Amino acid sequence: MKRYVGLLGLLALLSAGCSPAPSATPGEQIRSAEDQLLGEANATMDGALNAFSDLAPASAAAQASTEERPMLLAYNGAEKVLIGGPWRPPFPWPINTGIEDLVGKPLFLVAEKAPNTGLMTYLGVLRRSSRGTGYEVEWYGRQGSQPVRTPVVVQQDGQLGSPTGKEKPKIKIRFSFNPITKEVDIIIIIEPKDPKDNLDDPPVNLRLVTSKPPRELPGRPIEDRTNPEGFLARFKEICCGRPKPFPPIKEPWPILLRNDLTMVAVPYENPKLNAPRTIDDVMNADVALLYMRKRPPTGTTTDCGPMGVWCPPDRDPFYNLRVRPDRQGGHVTLLRMADRPIEEIARFPAEFSISDQPGYAIGIEDDVAAPEAPLLTIKTRSLQSRMQTK
Repeated sequence: MKRYVGLLGLLALLSAGCSPAPSATPGEQIRSAEDQLLGEANATMDGALNAFSDLAPASAAAQASTEERPMLLAYNGAEKVLIGGPWRPPFPWPINTGIEDLVGKPLFLVAEKAPNTGLMTYLGVLRRSSRGTGYEVEWYGRQGSQPVRTPVVVQQDGQLGSPTGKEKPKIKIRFSFNPITKEVDIIIIIEPKDPKDNLDDPPVNLRLVTSKPPRELPGRPIEDRTNPEGFLARFKEICCGRPKPFPPIKEPWPILLRNDLTMVAVPYENPKLNAPRTIDDVMNADVALLYMRKRPPTGTTTDCGPMGVWCPPDRDPFYNLRVRPDRQGGHVTLLRMADRPIEEIARFPAEFSISDQPGYAIGIEDDVAAPEAPLLTIKTRSLQSRMQTK
């Protein structure tokens, strides 16, 4: 009898060992796809940096650091833009006095793919303005072509020169892109190495905004290793069997991927959005399924924003985006996904405009006074929504 009991116990153990592992949640599956696309973007930007080895300084070469390269990928099917720093982390130059410390330094590495072209890359170096005051970015493209300059808007929040005499050796970099205005920007956050010193010695934020390289400047061709179409195919499998108030448009859908956050918009075929004449025509309209998540370097974050919208639940990480009127002009609401979404998760102040330009896009702008709460632009059909996230 004991023999049979022992045999049954062994069979139970074997059966338990062969049972399938629990399936990954929708949030876990999307994070895995994000990581793959971010790795592809990093490999592409390595090629872009190598393409400018004749212009990038030796200090931009590989550093002994585990820090991620600051980078952004924006894609909407018709256009792909990658923006990064023309250096490998950490940031190679000290900033003691402000913007003047960055003159002559390469700050932008932009790769762009338009319809019927390969991926072309450009290097942007900060210069003093040729007009005598202010600053410009000098863009370099294909070898032998004449560089082109674009004006720079400089914003600063806080003062360099520590009142406590402590150093500010920690520098964080973020890049942003506005697909409507075609502007790129870099925000440089200079803060004490020890976060406890922030109260006595608050961070200083520098933001530089300029236009992306003009089309007439030919770029240097590089290999494109990114596959946003593959990411969207996986995203579609995860997101799009659930109820929605309207069917989605046919992909590709707009993506914005950055080291610190990911956004995907799935615009709806909502008849209200086809040809509105005024903003009133689209008020209370459901616009898109929205995925938005902060991507902290450690894998976890407490910076989840209002009502935790930047940290969506793993099992249901999607929102319904609806535009609403109010006394201040308007806001957007994020609602729990359903065929008739009614549960409001959060609302953000927003500005709306009607656009006659075709296409869909997601853009981001970092607020120099509140870099943890970026401004988001979401363009769906003829409606353009610019929303705060604080």
